[in-house]
Amino acid sequence: MPSIALDRFTSTLPDLLKCPACKNAAYPPYLLCASEHVRCSACAFTLYATDTCPDRGCAAAPLKLNVRRSPMLNRAFEAYKVKCRNPGCAWTGPAQNDEAHEAGCAFRQSPCSHCRRLYKTTDLEAHYKTCPEVKIECPQGGKDCGGRKNHGWRKRRHANAYRRGMRPMDMPCGRGLRDAHDACQPCEARRRLFHRSREYQGVCQGDPETQKRCRRQHRALQRPGGREERPDGQARGGGEAPRQHGHLVNIDGPGGVVRGDRQAIRID
Repeated sequence: MPSIALDRFTSTLPDLLKCPACKNAAYPPYLLCASEHVRCSACAFTLYATDTCPDRGCAAAPLKLNVRRSPMLNRAFEAYKVKCRNPGCAWTGPAQNDEAHEAGCAFRQSPCSHCRRLYKTTDLEAHYKTCPEVKIECPQGGKDCGGRKNHGWRKRRHANAYRRGMRPMDMPCGRGLRDAHDACQPCEARRRLFHRSREYQGVCQGDPETQKRCRRQHRALQRPGGREERPDGQARGGGEAPRQHGHLVNIDGPGGVVRGDRQAIRID
């Protein structure tokens, strides 16, 4: 059990009931040695490794520690009341009841599992309905948005940005960095065809090497007069007629010259 801060008590504690190590209340109170030096439970059990009393000038210091609970000091704490640690709660009571009250306090704060901000436990359910970090189904395409597993799930703040026509640039490559309408096209062929275009720059495959090539391609396409890098390392500008290279073809897409699978072009 963690110690209780001194400012939570409604009246001033005597020095006998204070822990000299952490400067909080020595509750629950534990005696360290034959000289009955006091520590709170958290500090007392950290001294087991030293096995000697840390108080200077202690006559029992050469002896081994004999950590034990002090019933007398525990009764002394019954005369003092503590305030609830949670903001807004008016509860006061004996230190013995503090832990039980904390477990059921309506003002107890807990972190949101998504955004990690603190909210009252009773308000967490309502917060989940508006939390910007909670993933929701794409408002236009549902669970099948994008034609790939999990592409239909967006963080709420990203989905709101799509509705406003914005591109949330903090979304990493491979997570659907496209506008809402095109992100909701379930056609796998279209995704494969335009995966290097700046209009579809978030649709590259998930492995790191492909993402690295994809990011390099995006930077090249976005420069004035940018050129697309071919697999052989050469660069090629726009305006050329479509040419076939094995199973891939080069065509003029909405964001510049792109490459795609020959089978992917057959979009009905």
